[in-house]
Amino acid sequence: MFRPTPLATAAVAAAAALPGAADTLDLDLVADDGSRFIEYFSGVFAELGQPRPDGSGGVASGADAFFDLSAESAAFQADPFGNEATAHAVPPFGGPATVFDNGRAFSASYTLDYDDSGLAGGTGVASVTGLALDFTRDVAGGTDATIFASDYTTTVSGVVGTATFVQGEAASVAVEAQVALQFPGSTPLSGTFRLTGDRFALAVDDSLETGFGSARYVWDLTGSVANVPEPASAALLAAGGLLLGARRRRA
Repeated sequence: MFRPTPLATAAVAAAAALPGAADTLDLDLVADDGSRFIEYFSGVFAELGQPRPDGSGGVASGADAFFDLSAESAAFQADPFGNEATAHAVPPFGGPATVFDNGRAFSASYTLDYDDSGLAGGTGVASVTGLALDFTRDVAGGTDATIFASDYTTTVSGVVGTATFVQGEAASVAVEAQVALQFPGSTPLSGTFRLTGDRFALAVDDSLETGFGSARYVWDLTGSVANVPEPASAALLAAGGLLLGARRRRA
């Protein structure tokens, strides 16, 4: 039987104590106007950039809330007294609901893990190894936006993709993952989350059974990742990184 020598044991212990190759990138998500949450059980929807008219439905000036899905074509007309979509909107608990809790600028609840072992001087392409997402903090969480009157969890699986870095700065990302959004005591609602360049998209359209029948929910969100440059800027950053690398090699 092989028995490790004290020297070998010490070497293994030292290697285990070395910093790992994993690193984390915060994702500063900024949602687009037009992003939607739809609650079909109550027949209502909310859309970023389209707050309820001032003074209608008990909603504070400029706050987002629900519109009646069956009167969607009239949802954004200016006159709250003639607006069928606001007059007849019935949110889950019969009162005003804040759907996008932080507006367009999402909370600090989103990160990307990557393997930085292949980056030379902070420049190169890294494999993405994980995502942490928590949409309940920003969309339809809390006690007033769904019939569950609760936050929900976001579970991520099947993460595949890469992140490109130049001198330690994220230049672009290309990631896809499966997500499951789950309210307490219910079955998960399945969908996908994507990062492409400096853009993100969450697409969930799924139903679950409740004690009151089937309930369909939709998260249709798009937006930008503020701390990842736009494609044109990323190209310039990458070109600058390549030029710097060439100069270093010649030196």
